[in-house]
Formats: sequence, C-alpha cells, structure tokens
Amino acid sequence: MEGVIANSNGKIWVFIDVAVQMEILMNTDQQLSLKLHHQDLGTDFIAIFVYAKCDAVESELFDIGFKGSPFTWWNGISAGDCIFKRLDREVVNQQFQNLFSNIEVEHLSRTGSDHTPLLLTCGDGNVTFSKPFRFLNFWTNHESFKELILQNWSSEVVGSSYLNFS
Repeated sequence: MEGVIANSNGKIWVFIDVAVQMEILMNTDQQLSLKLHHQDLGTDFIAIFVYAKCDAVESELFDIGFKGSPFTWWNGISAGDCIFKRLDREVVNQQFQNLFSNIEVEHLSRTGSDHTPLLLTCGDGNVTFSKPFRFLNFWTNHESFKELILQNWSSEVVGSSYLNFS
C-alpha cells in the first residue's frame, strides 16, 4: 500500500499523506527514521518514530497534546490489576510548529495491539466553519429590536463591512 511504512519488526506503522514523499533513513526494531518532503510546501523534515521507553532528555521538543482517550497503552488485564497509561506521544520542535499552524494529535481506537494508534494531522489553520444566519420573525416583536437594528446599522465599520456579516 502506497503511503504506508512499517519498521523491521512491524511494531511501528506510519501512514503518510499522498502529498508527502518519504525516504527511509533508519529502520530497526526500535526506531524508524524518515526524511519527509511535503510536495505542496516544498519543505523537507525528519521524523523519528521510536518504540521504546524514552526518558525525558533536555531538548527543544514539545509535546503537542492530544484529543481522545487520555491513555495510549493497556496492560491487557480487565480485572483489578488493569493498568492504563499514556506511553505514546507526538513531540515536535519549534520549526515544525512554525511550518504548520494547525497541528492535531488524535488517539484512535485500539485494535489488535496493546497500544493506541496516534493520528497526526498537519494543516494550514485556514479551516472555517460557516454558520448560516437565520432570521426569526419573533425578533421583530422584541421591545428593543428597532433600536438595536438602527444602532448597528449606523455604527462605524473598521475594515470591510462584509466581514461583520460572516
């Protein structure tokens, strides 16, 4: 399958968007290092995926948080000795954060492993949600309706007046 790579023992799986070309720099049982080229941005970056316990090291990497379940690992025991932990995380440096203004990590549903897959989405942050305006006739019966409309129509607009309606 194009856009999918697994490390040598199949413990690390990476799914890459079609706009990204990848080159394998290192592939071991514990690590998968990729050089990624984002075609739309014309930018190269290195991504390193590690399957191991990582101690905190002094670095310029930032945990970018997540949405979804707070846990990424389960010990597989459903009784009293059940343990859930957040072992897996995405960390990025400042340059990566500057490259993508909208970075999001989602903890997906765990299937076939004791670890939860992580989905890293990088976007330009220009996502807008359009909420259509709906006029409701009962507003005209409100005692301050006419005054409010006159006040807003006569106020000074800074910038494009069309922006006030979006």
